[in-house]
Amino acid sequence: MFPISDQPRPGRGIAIVTVALIIINVLAFLYELSLGAGVENFILTYGAVPKEILTGQDIPPAGPDPIWLQLLTSMFLHGGWLHIIGNMAYLRVFGDDIEDVLGPSSTCCSTSAPALLPRWYTSSSAAPTAAYRAWARAARARV
Repeated sequence: MFPISDQPRPGRGIAIVTVALIIINVLAFLYELSLGAGVENFILTYGAVPKEILTGQDIPPAGPDPIWLQLLTSMFLHGGWLHIIGNMAYLRVFGDDIEDVLGPSSTCCSTSAPALLPRWYTSSSAAPTAAYRAWARAARARV
């Protein structure tokens, strides 16, 4: 099931945070695509690596400083076209409703928390989470 739209509510304006998040995510994904073979290094640098965050020690290649910023940068990385299309479709359909109920500032927190939680299921891993590893493998594949 793929969401297309929801019921519009009269009198509500543009969901600024939702639109901004969609734009940032799409721009980050287009940047990933522009890197070609360099995308693997980019993902290793900006993807969330649980071992780095939990130990506070950066594993080469060097990432953002302080290391916990990887939690933020990794939220804008996507593993491929279906990953970003699915995420942005759901954000577009449900993000405006969340923003209406919670307000713009709380929307940032409510959309960030679910993105951060899965990062800890492999707390001893020295590699970015699964979606990013798959993207890196696909970037290395010759077609």
